[in-house]
Amino acid sequence: MGARSTAGRWWTGRTADLRRLPGDEERAYREHAAAERARSFAPTALLGLALFDAYALVDVLLAPQVAALSAALRLGVVTPFVLVGLLLRRRHLARRPASRVDGPFVAASAVLSVLVLGVVQRQDPTALDGGYLLGVQVITLFYVVLVRSDVRQAALVVASLLAAVAAVLGTGADPLWLRVSVAVPVVVCGAFGLVMAADVEAGARRAFRAVRRERALAAELAAANALLARDAGADALTGVLNRRGLQAALDGLDGAPCGVLMVDVDHFKAFNDRAGHQAGDECLRRVAGAVAAAVRPGDLVARYGGEEFAVLLPGAGAAEALAVARRVRVAVAALGVVHPARPDGRAVVTVSVGAAACAEGARAGLGAADAALYEAKAAGRDAVRAGAGAPAVARWAW
Repeated sequence: MGARSTAGRWWTGRTADLRRLPGDEERAYREHAAAERARSFAPTALLGLALFDAYALVDVLLAPQVAALSAALRLGVVTPFVLVGLLLRRRHLARRPASRVDGPFVAASAVLSVLVLGVVQRQDPTALDGGYLLGVQVITLFYVVLVRSDVRQAALVVASLLAAVAAVLGTGADPLWLRVSVAVPVVVCGAFGLVMAADVEAGARRAFRAVRRERALAAELAAANALLARDAGADALTGVLNRRGLQAALDGLDGAPCGVLMVDVDHFKAFNDRAGHQAGDECLRRVAGAVAAAVRPGDLVARYGGEEFAVLLPGAGAAEALAVARRVRVAVAALGVVHPARPDGRAVVTVSVGAAACAEGARAGLGAADAALYEAKAAGRDAVRAGAGAPAVARWAW
Protein backbone atom coordinates (compact mmCIF):
# COMPACT_ATOMS: atom_id res chain seq x y z
CA MET A 1 0.00 0.00 0.00
CA GLY A 2 2.78 2.41 0.93
CA ALA A 3 4.69 1.80 -2.29
CA ARG A 4 1.55 2.20 -4.39
CA SER A 5 0.68 5.39 -2.50
CA THR A 6 4.15 6.83 -3.05
CA ALA A 7 4.11 5.92 -6.72
CA GLY A 8 0.63 7.42 -7.04
CA ARG A 9 1.72 10.68 -5.49
CA TRP A 10 4.75 10.79 -7.77
CA TRP A 11 2.61 10.16 -10.84
CA THR A 12 -0.01 12.72 -9.80
CA GLY A 13 2.65 15.35 -9.17
CA ARG A 14 4.41 14.71 -12.47
CA THR A 15 1.12 14.72 -14.38
CA ALA A 16 0.26 18.11 -12.89
CA ASP A 17 3.69 19.51 -13.67
CA LEU A 18 3.59 18.24 -17.26
CA ARG A 19 0.30 19.96 -18.13
CA ARG A 20 0.39 22.52 -20.92
CA LEU A 21 0.73 26.08 -19.75
CA PRO A 22 -2.12 28.50 -20.49
CA GLY A 23 -2.17 30.76 -23.53
CA ASP A 24 1.14 32.00 -24.91
CA GLU A 25 3.02 30.64 -21.90
CA GLU A 26 3.26 27.20 -23.52
CA ARG A 27 4.87 28.65 -26.63
CA ALA A 28 7.22 30.70 -24.46
CA TYR A 29 8.16 27.59 -22.49
CA ARG A 30 8.83 25.56 -25.64
CA GLU A 31 10.99 28.35 -27.05
CA HIS A 32 12.85 28.47 -23.73
CA ALA A 33 13.28 24.67 -23.67
CA ALA A 34 14.49 24.64 -27.28
CA ALA A 35 17.02 27.36 -26.48
CA GLU A 36 18.25 25.42 -23.45
CA ARG A 37 18.46 22.20 -25.47
CA ALA A 38 20.24 23.97 -28.31
CA ARG A 39 23.28 24.52 -26.09
CA SER A 40 24.04 20.81 -25.97
CA PHE A 41 21.95 19.18 -28.70
CA ALA A 42 24.29 19.51 -31.69
CA PRO A 43 27.55 18.89 -29.75
CA THR A 44 26.02 15.80 -28.07
CA ALA A 45 24.62 14.49 -31.35
CA LEU A 46 27.97 14.98 -33.10
CA LEU A 47 29.80 13.26 -30.25
CA GLY A 48 27.38 10.32 -30.41
CA LEU A 49 27.78 10.15 -34.19
CA ALA A 50 31.57 10.17 -33.84
CA LEU A 51 31.44 7.25 -31.36
CA PHE A 52 28.97 5.41 -33.57
CA ASP A 53 31.31 5.76 -36.55
CA ALA A 54 34.43 4.98 -34.50
CA TYR A 55 33.02 1.57 -33.65
CA ALA A 56 33.83 0.58 -37.23
CA LEU A 57 37.44 0.32 -36.03
CA VAL A 58 36.32 -2.26 -33.46
CA ASP A 59 34.74 -4.23 -36.30
CA VAL A 60 38.09 -4.33 -38.09
CA LEU A 61 39.69 -5.93 -35.04
CA LEU A 62 36.89 -8.19 -33.77
CA ALA A 63 34.67 -8.87 -36.78
CA PRO A 64 36.59 -8.16 -40.01
CA GLN A 65 34.02 -10.10 -42.02
CA VAL A 66 31.46 -7.28 -41.47
CA ALA A 67 33.86 -4.32 -41.21
CA ALA A 68 33.40 -3.11 -44.80
CA LEU A 69 29.61 -3.19 -44.65
CA SER A 70 29.58 -1.64 -41.20
CA ALA A 71 31.83 1.25 -42.27
CA ALA A 72 29.84 1.84 -45.46
CA LEU A 73 26.51 2.01 -43.63
CA ARG A 74 27.83 4.12 -40.79
CA LEU A 75 29.72 6.62 -42.93
CA GLY A 76 27.57 6.51 -46.05
CA VAL A 77 24.07 6.39 -44.56
CA VAL A 78 23.82 7.37 -40.90
CA THR A 79 26.46 10.11 -40.93
CA PRO A 80 25.06 12.10 -43.91
CA PHE A 81 21.53 11.72 -42.55
CA VAL A 82 22.47 13.11 -39.13
CA LEU A 83 24.60 15.96 -40.51
CA VAL A 84 21.92 17.08 -42.97
CA GLY A 85 19.29 16.68 -40.25
CA LEU A 86 21.22 18.91 -37.85
CA LEU A 87 21.53 21.59 -40.53
CA LEU A 88 17.82 21.47 -41.40
CA ARG A 89 16.89 21.43 -37.72
CA ARG A 90 18.91 24.59 -37.11
CA ARG A 91 17.24 26.42 -40.00
CA HIS A 92 13.79 25.23 -38.97
CA LEU A 93 14.19 26.35 -35.35
CA ALA A 94 15.49 29.73 -36.51
CA ARG A 95 12.11 30.25 -38.21
CA ARG A 96 9.94 28.49 -35.62
CA PRO A 97 11.68 28.44 -32.21
CA ALA A 98 8.76 26.67 -30.49
CA SER A 99 8.56 23.82 -33.01
CA ARG A 100 8.80 20.21 -31.83
CA VAL A 101 11.12 19.23 -34.67
CA ASP A 102 13.61 17.45 -32.39
CA GLY A 103 11.36 14.46 -31.70
CA PRO A 104 10.84 13.41 -35.34
CA PHE A 105 14.50 14.05 -36.18
CA VAL A 106 15.82 12.05 -33.23
CA ALA A 107 13.30 9.24 -33.79
CA ALA A 108 14.30 8.93 -37.47
CA SER A 109 17.99 8.94 -36.57
CA ALA A 110 17.43 6.29 -33.88
CA VAL A 111 15.43 4.03 -36.22
CA LEU A 112 18.08 4.37 -38.92
CA SER A 113 20.84 3.48 -36.44
CA VAL A 114 18.97 0.36 -35.26
CA LEU A 115 18.25 -0.77 -38.81
CA VAL A 116 21.91 -0.35 -39.75
CA LEU A 117 22.92 -2.48 -36.78
CA GLY A 118 20.33 -5.05 -37.76
CA VAL A 119 21.65 -5.24 -41.32
CA VAL A 120 25.22 -5.71 -40.08
CA GLN A 121 24.06 -8.31 -37.57
CA ARG A 122 22.36 -10.26 -40.37
CA GLN A 123 25.65 -10.28 -42.31
CA ASP A 124 27.13 -12.84 -39.91
CA PRO A 125 24.80 -13.53 -36.95
CA THR A 126 26.79 -16.51 -35.65
CA ALA A 127 30.05 -14.61 -35.44
CA LEU A 128 28.51 -11.52 -33.81
CA ASP A 129 26.32 -13.42 -31.31
CA GLY A 130 23.81 -10.57 -31.10
CA GLY A 131 26.40 -8.02 -30.01
CA TYR A 132 25.08 -5.41 -32.39
CA LEU A 133 21.53 -5.78 -31.21
CA LEU A 134 22.54 -5.62 -27.57
CA GLY A 135 24.08 -2.24 -28.37
CA VAL A 136 20.55 -0.94 -29.00
CA GLN A 137 20.22 -0.43 -25.24
CA VAL A 138 22.90 2.24 -25.34
CA ILE A 139 21.31 3.81 -28.40
CA THR A 140 17.95 3.93 -26.62
CA LEU A 141 19.29 5.81 -23.61
CA PHE A 142 21.40 8.10 -25.77
CA TYR A 143 18.53 9.25 -27.97
CA VAL A 144 16.12 9.71 -25.06
CA VAL A 145 18.66 11.89 -23.27
CA LEU A 146 19.16 13.89 -26.46
CA VAL A 147 15.56 15.16 -26.35
CA ARG A 148 15.67 16.00 -22.64
CA SER A 149 12.99 18.26 -21.18
CA ASP A 150 10.27 16.92 -23.48
CA VAL A 151 8.64 13.64 -22.48
CA ARG A 152 6.30 13.61 -25.51
CA GLN A 153 9.23 13.63 -27.93
CA ALA A 154 11.05 11.07 -25.80
CA ALA A 155 7.96 8.81 -26.03
CA LEU A 156 8.03 9.17 -29.82
CA VAL A 157 11.70 8.15 -29.84
CA VAL A 158 11.12 5.11 -27.61
CA ALA A 159 8.11 3.96 -29.63
CA SER A 160 10.10 4.28 -32.86
CA LEU A 161 13.05 2.39 -31.39
CA LEU A 162 10.83 -0.44 -30.16
CA ALA A 163 9.20 -0.69 -33.59
CA ALA A 164 12.62 -0.80 -35.26
CA VAL A 165 13.90 -3.45 -32.85
CA ALA A 166 10.73 -5.52 -33.38
CA ALA A 167 11.21 -5.27 -37.14
CA VAL A 168 14.85 -6.37 -36.91
CA LEU A 169 14.12 -9.29 -34.58
CA GLY A 170 11.11 -10.36 -36.59
CA THR A 171 12.96 -10.66 -39.89
CA GLY A 172 15.72 -12.99 -38.72
CA ALA A 173 16.07 -16.51 -37.41
CA ASP A 174 17.61 -15.49 -34.11
CA PRO A 175 17.04 -17.89 -31.19
CA LEU A 176 14.50 -17.00 -28.56
CA TRP A 177 17.12 -16.23 -25.91
CA LEU A 178 18.65 -13.60 -28.20
CA ARG A 179 15.31 -11.97 -28.95
CA VAL A 180 14.44 -11.82 -25.27
CA SER A 181 17.91 -10.57 -24.30
CA VAL A 182 17.53 -7.73 -26.78
CA ALA A 183 13.84 -6.87 -26.35
CA VAL A 184 13.65 -6.84 -22.56
CA PRO A 185 16.63 -4.49 -21.94
CA VAL A 186 15.45 -2.14 -24.68
CA VAL A 187 11.98 -1.96 -23.09
CA VAL A 188 13.52 -1.40 -19.66
CA CYS A 189 15.88 1.26 -20.99
CA GLY A 190 13.02 2.92 -22.81
CA ALA A 191 10.83 2.96 -19.69
CA PHE A 192 13.68 4.30 -17.60
CA GLY A 193 14.35 6.95 -20.23
CA LEU A 194 10.71 8.05 -20.21
CA VAL A 195 10.65 8.32 -16.42
CA MET A 196 13.84 10.35 -16.55
CA ALA A 197 12.44 12.57 -19.33
CA ALA A 198 9.21 13.12 -17.35
CA ASP A 199 11.17 14.06 -14.25
CA VAL A 200 13.44 16.44 -16.17
CA GLU A 201 10.58 18.12 -18.01
CA ALA A 202 8.49 18.44 -14.85
CA GLY A 203 11.41 20.17 -13.12
CA ALA A 204 12.03 22.40 -16.14
CA ARG A 205 8.38 23.45 -16.29
CA ARG A 206 8.28 24.15 -12.55
CA ALA A 207 11.42 26.27 -12.82
CA PHE A 208 10.04 28.11 -15.86
CA ARG A 209 6.77 28.89 -14.06
CA ALA A 210 8.68 30.04 -10.99
CA VAL A 211 10.88 32.36 -13.03
CA ARG A 212 7.85 33.77 -14.86
CA ARG A 213 6.10 34.41 -11.54
CA GLU A 214 9.19 36.09 -10.12
CA ARG A 215 9.53 38.29 -13.20
CA ALA A 216 5.85 39.18 -13.11
CA LEU A 217 6.07 40.07 -9.42
CA ALA A 218 9.24 42.08 -10.04
CA ALA A 219 7.52 43.98 -12.87
CA GLU A 220 4.49 44.68 -10.69
CA LEU A 221 6.73 45.84 -7.85
CA ALA A 222 8.72 48.08 -10.17
CA ALA A 223 5.51 49.58 -11.57
CA ALA A 224 4.15 50.12 -8.07
CA ASN A 225 7.40 51.74 -6.93
CA ALA A 226 7.44 53.96 -9.99
CA LEU A 227 3.84 54.97 -9.31
CA LEU A 228 4.64 55.70 -5.67
CA ALA A 229 7.71 57.68 -6.65
CA ARG A 230 5.71 59.62 -9.20
CA ASP A 231 2.87 60.27 -6.78
CA ALA A 232 5.29 61.25 -4.04
CA GLY A 233 6.78 63.90 -6.30
CA ALA A 234 3.58 65.03 -8.05
CA ASP A 235 1.00 67.59 -7.03
CA ALA A 236 -2.32 65.85 -6.52
CA LEU A 237 -4.38 68.74 -7.92
CA THR A 238 -2.47 69.84 -11.01
CA GLY A 239 -0.36 66.78 -11.87
CA VAL A 240 2.87 68.78 -12.11
CA LEU A 241 5.69 68.36 -9.61
CA ASN A 242 5.02 69.27 -6.00
CA ARG A 243 7.51 70.91 -3.63
CA ARG A 244 9.14 67.55 -2.91
CA GLY A 245 9.52 66.84 -6.60
CA LEU A 246 10.85 70.36 -7.12
CA GLN A 247 13.48 69.89 -4.42
CA ALA A 248 14.63 66.65 -6.05
CA ALA A 249 14.82 68.40 -9.43
CA LEU A 250 16.79 71.27 -7.93
CA ASP A 251 19.25 68.81 -6.42
CA GLY A 252 19.65 67.10 -9.77
CA LEU A 253 20.36 70.39 -11.55
CA ASP A 254 22.67 71.77 -8.89
CA GLY A 255 25.79 73.33 -10.37
CA ALA A 256 24.57 73.21 -13.98
CA PRO A 257 23.42 76.22 -16.05
CA CYS A 258 19.65 76.56 -15.80
CA GLY A 259 16.88 79.02 -16.50
CA VAL A 260 14.14 79.54 -13.91
CA LEU A 261 10.63 80.96 -14.17
CA MET A 262 8.33 81.93 -11.31
CA VAL A 263 4.69 82.11 -12.40
CA ASP A 264 1.84 83.59 -10.34
CA VAL A 265 -1.88 83.58 -11.23
CA ASP A 266 -3.04 87.18 -11.13
CA HIS A 267 -5.71 88.07 -8.54
CA PHE A 268 -6.37 84.43 -7.74
CA LYS A 269 -7.74 85.16 -4.25
CA ALA A 270 -10.44 87.32 -5.76
CA PHE A 271 -11.22 84.52 -8.24
CA ASN A 272 -11.60 81.99 -5.42
CA ASP A 273 -13.70 84.30 -3.27
CA ARG A 274 -16.16 84.96 -6.08
CA ALA A 275 -16.21 81.69 -8.08
CA GLY A 276 -15.58 79.23 -5.24
CA HIS A 277 -12.85 76.74 -4.47
CA GLN A 278 -13.97 74.13 -6.97
CA ALA A 279 -13.75 76.62 -9.79
CA GLY A 280 -10.43 77.78 -8.35
CA ASP A 281 -9.07 74.22 -8.43
CA GLU A 282 -10.18 73.83 -12.05
CA CYS A 283 -8.52 77.14 -12.89
CA LEU A 284 -5.21 75.97 -11.40
CA ARG A 285 -5.42 72.68 -13.32
CA ARG A 286 -5.93 74.51 -16.60
CA VAL A 287 -3.17 77.02 -15.89
CA ALA A 288 -0.76 74.20 -15.00
CA GLY A 289 -1.64 72.43 -18.26
CA ALA A 290 -1.06 75.59 -20.29
CA VAL A 291 2.31 76.22 -18.62
CA ALA A 292 3.41 72.60 -19.21
CA ALA A 293 2.39 72.84 -22.88
CA ALA A 294 4.28 76.12 -23.41
CA VAL A 295 7.69 75.04 -22.10
CA ARG A 296 10.33 73.02 -23.95
CA PRO A 297 10.56 69.22 -23.92
CA GLY A 298 12.56 68.27 -20.84
CA ASP A 299 11.65 71.37 -18.85
CA LEU A 300 10.13 70.82 -15.41
CA VAL A 301 6.98 72.47 -14.08
CA ALA A 302 6.22 72.45 -10.35
CA ARG A 303 3.53 73.88 -8.13
CA TYR A 304 5.52 76.08 -5.79
CA GLY A 305 2.63 76.84 -3.46
CA GLY A 306 -0.96 78.09 -3.71
CA GLU A 307 -1.29 79.72 -7.11
CA GLU A 308 2.45 79.95 -7.79
CA PHE A 309 4.38 77.70 -10.17
CA ALA A 310 8.11 77.27 -10.74
CA VAL A 311 9.57 76.21 -14.09
CA LEU A 312 13.10 74.82 -14.45
CA LEU A 313 14.71 75.15 -17.87
CA PRO A 314 17.89 72.99 -17.89
CA GLY A 315 20.68 74.51 -19.95
CA ALA A 316 18.70 77.65 -20.84
CA GLY A 317 20.32 81.05 -20.84
CA ALA A 318 18.64 84.32 -19.98
CA ALA A 319 17.36 85.03 -23.50
CA GLU A 320 15.79 81.58 -23.84
CA ALA A 321 14.26 81.84 -20.36
CA LEU A 322 12.60 85.11 -21.39
CA ALA A 323 11.29 83.53 -24.61
CA VAL A 324 9.73 80.64 -22.68
CA ALA A 325 8.28 83.05 -20.11
CA ARG A 326 6.60 84.98 -22.89
CA ARG A 327 5.07 81.79 -24.32
CA VAL A 328 3.78 80.86 -20.86
CA ARG A 329 2.08 84.24 -20.39
CA VAL A 330 0.45 84.10 -23.83
CA ALA A 331 -0.66 80.48 -23.40
CA VAL A 332 -2.45 81.18 -20.11
CA ALA A 333 -4.20 84.27 -21.45
CA ALA A 334 -5.28 82.27 -24.52
CA LEU A 335 -7.17 79.85 -22.28
CA GLY A 336 -9.85 82.49 -21.91
CA VAL A 337 -10.76 81.41 -18.36
CA VAL A 338 -13.29 84.00 -17.20
CA HIS A 339 -12.23 85.92 -14.11
CA PRO A 340 -15.39 87.16 -12.36
CA ALA A 341 -13.81 89.64 -9.93
CA ARG A 342 -10.54 91.19 -11.14
CA PRO A 343 -9.96 94.53 -9.44
CA ASP A 344 -8.44 95.90 -12.63
CA GLY A 345 -11.52 95.02 -14.70
CA ARG A 346 -9.83 92.44 -16.94
CA ALA A 347 -12.15 89.64 -18.04
CA VAL A 348 -9.81 86.62 -18.15
CA VAL A 349 -7.28 84.87 -15.94
CA THR A 350 -3.68 85.87 -16.62
CA VAL A 351 -0.27 85.26 -15.04
CA SER A 352 2.74 87.29 -14.10
CA VAL A 353 6.13 85.71 -14.79
CA GLY A 354 9.61 86.36 -13.46
CA ALA A 355 12.50 84.93 -15.50
CA ALA A 356 16.13 84.43 -14.59
CA ALA A 357 19.10 82.29 -15.56
CA CYS A 358 22.07 81.22 -13.50
CA ALA A 359 25.23 79.33 -14.44
CA GLU A 360 25.53 77.88 -10.92
CA GLY A 361 22.26 75.95 -11.03
CA ALA A 362 18.49 76.30 -10.73
CA ARG A 363 18.51 76.81 -6.96
CA ALA A 364 20.65 79.90 -7.31
CA GLY A 365 18.27 81.31 -9.91
CA LEU A 366 15.08 80.93 -7.85
CA GLY A 367 15.64 84.07 -5.85
CA ALA A 368 16.29 86.18 -8.95
CA ALA A 369 13.23 84.80 -10.70
CA ASP A 370 11.08 85.42 -7.59
CA ALA A 371 12.29 89.00 -7.38
CA ALA A 372 11.50 89.50 -11.07
CA LEU A 373 8.02 88.07 -10.47
CA TYR A 374 7.31 90.74 -7.84
CA GLU A 375 8.46 93.38 -10.31
CA ALA A 376 6.00 91.99 -12.89
CA LYS A 377 3.18 92.10 -10.36
CA ALA A 378 4.10 95.61 -9.27
CA ALA A 379 4.04 96.68 -12.91
CA GLY A 380 0.35 95.81 -13.21
CA ARG A 381 0.41 92.00 -13.66
CA ASP A 382 -0.05 90.02 -16.90
CA ALA A 383 3.61 90.77 -17.42
CA VAL A 384 7.05 89.21 -17.80
CA ARG A 385 10.13 90.58 -16.09
CA ALA A 386 13.77 89.52 -16.26
CA GLY A 387 15.72 89.03 -13.06
CA ALA A 388 19.42 89.00 -12.28
CA GLY A 389 21.46 87.11 -14.79
CA ALA A 390 19.16 88.03 -17.66
CA PRO A 391 20.43 90.28 -20.46
CA ALA A 392 20.06 93.99 -20.06
CA VAL A 393 16.67 94.64 -21.68
CA ALA A 394 13.90 97.08 -21.00
CA ARG A 395 11.50 95.74 -18.33
CA TRP A 396 8.32 96.00 -20.29
CA ALA A 397 5.07 94.04 -20.03
CA TRP A 398 3.95 91.88 -22.97
